[in-house]
Amino acid sequence: MLFILSQVLDFACTWWGAKKFGATWKGALGALIGGIVGVIFLNIPGIFIGPIVGAFLFEWLNFRTKTEAAKAGLGSLIGTFLAIGFKMGIMTTMIILFYTHLPDYTG
Repeated sequence: MLFILSQVLDFACTWWGAKKFGATWKGALGALIGGIVGVIFLNIPGIFIGPIVGAFLFEWLNFRTKTEAAKAGLGSLIGTFLAIGFKMGIMTTMIILFYTHLPDYTG
C-alpha cells in the first residue's frame, strides 16, 4: 500500500511542480510522460532529465515561449525533488514498520 502511495505522490508532485511554475495541462502531462520515458531509457538520470525535457517540449510545441517552457521544466524538476523527499519518508516508514514487527527468535 505504501509503495502505491509513493508512486502516486511521484506523479502528483511532478504535475504540481510543473503547474506551480506556470505550465499548462499539456506541459504537466509532458512532465509525467517525460518522467516515465526518462526512467525507462535513462534509468537514474532519466528521473531528473525526463520531466524537464517532457514539460519543456510539450509547452514549446504548444506555442509557448522558450522562457515559459523552461519555467515549466524547472517546476517539474522541483516537483521531482519534492517527490523524492516524500519517497524517502515512506521508505523510512516501511523500514521502521518492518523492523518493529519482526518476531523475536532469540528465545
